Amino acid sequence: MRAALATTAIVLCVLVVFFWDRLAPSFGLGSREPAPLPEVAAPPPVADFPGERDATATPRTWVVREGDTLRSIAVEAYGDGSRADAIFEANRDRIEDPAHLRAGRELVLP
Repeated sequence: MRAALATTAIVLCVLVVFFWDRLAPSFGLGSREPAPLPEVAAPPPVADFPGERDATATPRTWVVREGDTLRSIAVEAYGDGSRADAIFEANRDRIEDPAHLRAGRELVLP
C-alpha cells in the first residue's frame, strides 16, 4: 500500500512539474512579470559620527506642531524614524513626556 501511495505521489509531482506552464495561470501562479517597484526618494545624508559634522554649523531646530511625535519629526527631518531616540536624548531638558509633545516647543535636532 505504501509503495502505491509513494508511486502515485511521485507521478503527480512529475506531472505538475511537466505541466507547470499550463497549470500555473489557472491558479494565479506562474512566471508573470513582477510589478515594478515604486520610486522612493533617497533621504538626505545624515552624519552618523561626530567627526563628520561641520564644527562651525549651528544646530538645527524644530518647532513642534499639533500632532507631532518624535518619530514623525525624525522622519521629516532625517527621513528615518529610528532617529527619534537621538532627538529625545538631545532634548531631555525640554521634553517631560516623549509621548506627549507640546505644540510650539522648540527642539534641537542633533
